Amino acid sequence: MLTQKRLIIQLSEEQMVQKADLRNAGFGAIEIILAVVVVLIVGFVGWRLYDISKNKPTASNQQASGNKSTDRASGDTKVDTAAYLDIKEMGVEIKLDDQVRDATYAMQTLDDGSLVARFSTRSLAASDPACDAKSGQLGALEKSTTDVDRLGNKLVPDGQTVFKFGSYYYTYATSQALCSEAVRSTVGTATAAFREALKTMQLDK
Repeated sequence: MLTQKRLIIQLSEEQMVQKADLRNAGFGAIEIILAVVVVLIVGFVGWRLYDISKNKPTASNQQASGNKSTDRASGDTKVDTAAYLDIKEMGVEIKLDDQVRDATYAMQTLDDGSLVARFSTRSLAASDPACDAKSGQLGALEKSTTDVDRLGNKLVPDGQTVFKFGSYYYTYATSQALCSEAVRSTVGTATAAFREALKTMQLDK
């Protein structure tokens, strides 16, 4: 009888040890699962913060209504940081210097199907709304497939006022009228800067 009681006590003790082992094993599995979940959450949050900071626009990467500003780099060496006037309707872009960095344009389609872009700047328009892009105060650029101008003269690309990309001719003409007395002192400098910038015209990238 005593031996039987001892056997029962031994079995009870063994069962308690096994239950404790099972509880400890279960607690270890829960710890591992929690650790994995925490690592995944921290990793996801870190990735989102990195992604947001990488795609955040900076002062040198702003885009606005017809203008785009780009950092063109090769490896770690910056090659070119400039603003471009992207004339999507014509498929060309013009590299702008600081004097005409705020250049804008307005499009017009002529009766013969030719496209015309008229130019101004936001600062000129701020001086007088009559000097907005529709006024063409900084001149106009026409795109056509004909190799003669409106006076019948043959177009010869010179990289200054006449350009040719593919089968299209682009001709530039300056404005013949002042949009407002308010811009008389500044329009000459802006026009000269825009004409200089026009020499950089290239196909849109």
